[in-house]
Amino acid sequence: MNSRIGRRIAMLASTAALVLGGVGLSAGSASAADSLVWLTTDHGVGLYIQPNVTGGKDLRGPDLFKANYDAVLVHCWTVGQYLDNGDVWYKVTHEWYGSGGIDGTSGDDEWYVDYVYGAYVDGNAAFHSGTIPRC
Repeated sequence: MNSRIGRRIAMLASTAALVLGGVGLSAGSASAADSLVWLTTDHGVGLYIQPNVTGGKDLRGPDLFKANYDAVLVHCWTVGQYLDNGDVWYKVTHEWYGSGGIDGTSGDDEWYVDYVYGAYVDGNAAFHSGTIPRC
């Protein structure tokens, strides 16, 4: 069990390093300012086409969950629809599906440009810390 968790952490760390270190830059979606943000809340995080729920979900990718060690690469934040804990939405350029994977296997990543509700991702911590710019 411990070796499985260690391998997952190593895999996640290496993927993050590749994305932030330049391999992801060759795809043209990421920039040096993008920040990898791990999900820290217990709420599921959906991918939305616009910074609101009325614009509809992006059905190409399933919801993300902290329990699966999921993360998003955040490009910037914007003001959107007010939900439970404010109106801050993150524009993401990359989704990392940890142990659950996009198809139920371990460790998948996708390059969808979408919006996620910041409060459900990390309680808006990246927004409050100033690590991501405004869109």
